[in-house]
Amino acid sequence: MTTNLAKCMNSVLKGARALPIAALVNETFNKINDSFVTNGIKIMNMIKAGHRYSKDVYVMMQENQHIATSHYVRMYVRETGEFEVQEIANTRLGRRAMTCTIKLNEWSCDYGQFQALRLPCSHAIAACVFCNLNYDDFVDPVYKLENIFKVYQHHFHSLGSEDTWPQYLGPHFMSDPSKRRQTSGRPTTTRIHNEMDEPIPNRPKKCSLCRSEGH
Repeated sequence: MTTNLAKCMNSVLKGARALPIAALVNETFNKINDSFVTNGIKIMNMIKAGHRYSKDVYVMMQENQHIATSHYVRMYVRETGEFEVQEIANTRLGRRAMTCTIKLNEWSCDYGQFQALRLPCSHAIAACVFCNLNYDDFVDPVYKLENIFKVYQHHFHSLGSEDTWPQYLGPHFMSDPSKRRQTSGRPTTTRIHNEMDEPIPNRPKKCSLCRSEGH
């Protein structure tokens, strides 16, 4: 999940690479501001239009609802919301029938998708329909647009002209020439070598272009 969040920001900052440090900071600031403004307006318009969830969540729920129409449900314990949901085998797709145990009070399903995504899977939806429950009640509040909109409620402010900035009175830093990376040759390493780094004796050399031996 952390990797996915990092990749989302990576797509926002696309085009800001290989810039000088000052331009890189300025471009990062502007791109994140544009992302917050655009997404904030988009979600606010969806809320005004009466939507409760994002488009991706809505599509997923519609697909699960369609699949749930082909499930067979048997109730076991109504107080705890325990059901047995059986899928119908699809010989055309080579799909065998699968039986899952649903516990609505625990938001759990043997299939694992219900507790992993905190969204009702097709088995949970089938159980809700069986006992006349609203399956929207089993959607985690984190997916609601009013909660997503809270992310984009923070505002960035214009930096203005550099001439209006207050004078910097802090320390001035200079780069250490000894820390500069060499422009030619392989960089030196301080890693401790082991037997895996030892070259194979009498191993013939290969051409750097065609990787063949003998020339």
